[in-house]
Amino acid sequence: MKVVQKPWIMLKENIDQEDHNLIGMLQEQCIKEDQTALKLELDYKLGAGIEENHSLGIRYINEFMYFDGQQLIGYIGICSFGG
Repeated sequence: MKVVQKPWIMLKENIDQEDHNLIGMLQEQCIKEDQTALKLELDYKLGAGIEENHSLGIRYINEFMYFDGQQLIGYIGICSFGG
């Protein structure tokens, strides 16, 4: 078991391309090691984050990214699809 040395959390309203890549790599690792099925909607969230008219995109999204130094070791994404 690896001990977390430099923990910190990044909270963002939307993800950008760099976040998308980091989360995607973490997702691949989780699928490989834990045989999990994840529905993260990363492409949708990335597209909504770069919408020029935010009324058309996702609103009130919270992205919680948990790091150990520069390595992403955890992710939770909460979003509203308009309900």
